[in-house]
Amino acid sequence: DGAEIEYTIEEVEVNGYDSAITGDASIGFTITNSHTPDSDEPDPDRPDPDEPVSGEPEQPEKSEMPKDDVPQTGDPTNLTLWTSLLAVSGTGLFVTLVFGKKKRYRGKRYRRKYIK
Repeated sequence: DGAEIEYTIEEVEVNGYDSAITGDASIGFTITNSHTPDSDEPDPDRPDPDEPVSGEPEQPEKSEMPKDDVPQTGDPTNLTLWTSLLAVSGTGLFVTLVFGKKKRYRGKRYRRKYIK
């Protein structure tokens, strides 16, 4: 088609903000927004730093924990079964190491007696 495209930018007007657009399509556009408050009224969400804080801070209310209506959460696996299995495996490993070491030691000692 060969027709040149012209790019433009427009900012939507927002109360309390000023916008400035500089540049063009060849070098790039720069949009600058700056906040300009409409009035000198303080923001209700932001306390005045010059005003002293008075009174005690509010204490949070104590919540009551439900006693009967507690949902089931977590893993329903029987922990006693796994603890018992761990104890049996540990005992078996301990017995194997202790008696295996004694058996190997005896064998070396007896061989020395008969070799002399």
